Amino acid sequence: MGQVGNLGERIIFEVNDKRFLTFSDFKRTVAGRWTLHNSIGDRQAAEFLGPALDKITFQITLLATLGVKPREVLESIEEAVKMGEVNLLVVNGKQVGSGPYRITSMSETWESIFQGGELMQAKLNLTLEEYA
Repeated sequence: MGQVGNLGERIIFEVNDKRFLTFSDFKRTVAGRWTLHNSIGDRQAAEFLGPALDKITFQITLLATLGVKPREVLESIEEAVKMGEVNLLVVNGKQVGSGPYRITSMSETWESIFQGGELMQAKLNLTLEEYA
């Protein structure tokens, strides 16, 4: 077992005997952009304008017991969001979509904190949008 994929160099999804960091609830939306033109006494006419930007959402569970430092991962991804980083998303050695993605939002839930304030478990929801 080894690398599952990555989002640039900052997020490496991997499963091995030392570290388990992967995602769940992966959803990708691919759509077209359309407009409708009104005509008096006739049906509307639909016009295709082109492809819309792909959108992806997924969840990452961060567990310290599985070799991940939740607080470090959260801070690293937060920095990527705030810096406007754009990266390719790769899963199983294959690029997802036709180009790079940007993280448009992240939300985090801190689930377990140990004595001294060490974060042991957190969930992270990411929303990505294609960068064109």
